[in-house]
Amino acid sequence: VDPITPMLEILGNISPQERVYIQYVCKPFRPESFKNGQLVRKEGPSWEKGVHKIINDMMKRDEKGDALKNENAAADSPFTEMLFSRLTDGERKLIEIMERNASKYAYDTGIRWMYLAKKGHFNGDNISPVIRSFSQWDIIGRNAVGARWRTDAGYKDFFPNLKKQIDGWKKQEHSEYKRRLYFNKSRNDGTKIFTAEELASLWHLPGKVALTPSLGRIESARSEAPSNLPIGQ
Repeated sequence: VDPITPMLEILGNISPQERVYIQYVCKPFRPESFKNGQLVRKEGPSWEKGVHKIINDMMKRDEKGDALKNENAAADSPFTEMLFSRLTDGERKLIEIMERNASKYAYDTGIRWMYLAKKGHFNGDNISPVIRSFSQWDIIGRNAVGARWRTDAGYKDFFPNLKKQIDGWKKQEHSEYKRRLYFNKSRNDGTKIFTAEELASLWHLPGKVALTPSLGRIESARSEAPSNLPIGQ
């Protein structure tokens, strides 16, 4: 099943008085450096190094990719001098995925979605399905997607004086949505690294396998170029 199909089904049930906006803010990854606009002395690490470090740790290898020595091996045993990792099928697949993605273009990515409704048409039952639609990518040990900053949480139930602050958060998110900006609000919802392949699985133009009866499909059409189209001499 196309991963975008469950999300389309949810969007297809939204009434004309409601709006659901899903936004992906992406920019090409660049290591932090003074040259790139960050106030740092040395250039920050590249994201691929972190990937290879995880792989080496799983494979019990050093930074150069060589096997680690077994310090507990007997002195007269030449066959147990090195440590060898016995990987499960899941670990092998995880390493294969990480190695494949390490060779692809990477992007700093922030994901935001908003639910808005006209007064008297708010339906809180439409919030949880959108959150669950992202959970299909939450595979343990991989680049999971989940809500880390929410303005609909019941803060006012515990702190009644926060109502104005919560309203301010909502207006701020709406303003940043329109300006296509993304900031870390809770020290836990900063941008994440996604490769072009991972982004393509999150969002793409749905094929005809994604059928949603409540959403119509606009077929593309070809036409001749205008007769008055300027051409170079």
